[in-house]
Amino acid sequence: MEGKLKQIVNNILPARIDITKVINNTNFHATLKIQIWKNKIFIEHPVIEDRHHKILQQLKDLVSQYSIPDVIITYNTMDQYSYPKLDDYIFTHARLNGQISNHILAPCFSFDKQEKKDTLVKYDSIHESICRKAEPYLANLETWSTKQNNLAFIGGLYEDRKINTTFLHINNVTPMILNQSQWSPNYIDQEEMIQYKYLLNLNGCGGGWSIRLKQLFMCGSLVFYITDYHLIQKDINNLERLIPPYKMKNGVKVYHCYNVEYWMCSQEFKECIVLVKDVDECKERLEYYDSHPEEAYKKAKRGFEYVRDMLSKENVLLYWKLLLEEYSRRCNGIIKEQLFFCEIA
Repeated sequence: MEGKLKQIVNNILPARIDITKVINNTNFHATLKIQIWKNKIFIEHPVIEDRHHKILQQLKDLVSQYSIPDVIITYNTMDQYSYPKLDDYIFTHARLNGQISNHILAPCFSFDKQEKKDTLVKYDSIHESICRKAEPYLANLETWSTKQNNLAFIGGLYEDRKINTTFLHINNVTPMILNQSQWSPNYIDQEEMIQYKYLLNLNGCGGGWSIRLKQLFMCGSLVFYITDYHLIQKDINNLERLIPPYKMKNGVKVYHCYNVEYWMCSQEFKECIVLVKDVDECKERLEYYDSHPEEAYKKAKRGFEYVRDMLSKENVLLYWKLLLEEYSRRCNGIIKEQLFFCEIA
């Protein structure tokens, strides 16, 4: 695993990192400027968002286990369209496939879950809980076949967008589209998604599990990812049409297609998922895999095992270690003094 993670680190890091740019990165609510100094964690300003606490918790676990070089990083916890500039050396959890930028892919709050009383359940306990519940289905083809024969999307759809399920209906598989957020009264938890045989990812939709690829893989189901066109919408003439894979942001096209996280930067990932360009191809591939259940089962099992191992807490922390060590080597200057003083104990 260490060799695989080193290869990803080498591929995703810029050849040279301008540490002055990192130090001078603009602060806004989503950025978190962090200094690791003498194996302690300091931040420039007090934390204002819950998502920042989750990143810092991982780093606290990291320095408790490893000795990390003195570094300064800027972590942006928002989606890619909120990044300040493509040439800033920003740590982020995802970027667009094929995007040319200096953004650095780093681990994030992959399996953290917020309980009703706002107490954070630790990453590793959630990861292990999902594993235990999904593994019995993956014992063999017969047990996997007991899953419900649905193609399920469970997530948040914008009010002006809808999915016409007739596009995805085939003889033996019923599409199931549930529009929900974590505040919905009949909220379906991630672990409840394990029961469905096929899961659909629609990139660009918020508020639900179906934009969280890692969670879909952990269900032990076969995952379909529509990369170029992600929703079907009714226009003003009541005619169905495909939404282009971008929206306008300050006069610039912002593409939603195929957000990549670091663990996806491997050929193994592409062998675990059904990547399709539109709903028509999705339907074709769904028909194929439903008529070839052994292939579907093996692909789903590979995906489960890949994410289970790659995103175990042990390997997430190992990736952080390898990433920050190589990041330190590629910086064009050495941090010789402590610049931030809000300690995270």
